[in-house]
Amino acid sequence: MSLHLKRLDHVAVITSDLDHSVAFYRDVLGLETIPRPDFDVPGAWFSLGGKEELHVIVSENQARGESRGHFALEANGIETFSERVLKLGIPHHGPQRRPDGAIQFFIEDPDGNTVELTSDLPK
Repeated sequence: MSLHLKRLDHVAVITSDLDHSVAFYRDVLGLETIPRPDFDVPGAWFSLGGKEELHVIVSENQARGESRGHFALEANGIETFSERVLKLGIPHHGPQRRPDGAIQFFIEDPDGNTVELTSDLPK
């Protein structure tokens, strides 16, 4: 297998009220906000102290208490790995480039949980 996992990159949570969530993570937990690429969906990113991040993503259809988050692993070899996923028929989305140039590839585990594989930012 040519995929090489490097580290946990981020954890994402879904919110229907961005201002409320930002206030919670910033003011209650004391997390520092960090720059976020200009996605077509509103959200906010926070530093978790090291290279790991928390991504808060807005979904107007999110019911309170219903989780639809994901976790992301930084990895090398995403393009080759995506070919294997296609052959295995695993539900997926991508690979695609984020607005900041990193590659994203989303796959689902057997229970429908989303795992994102992401590349390092291009240099």
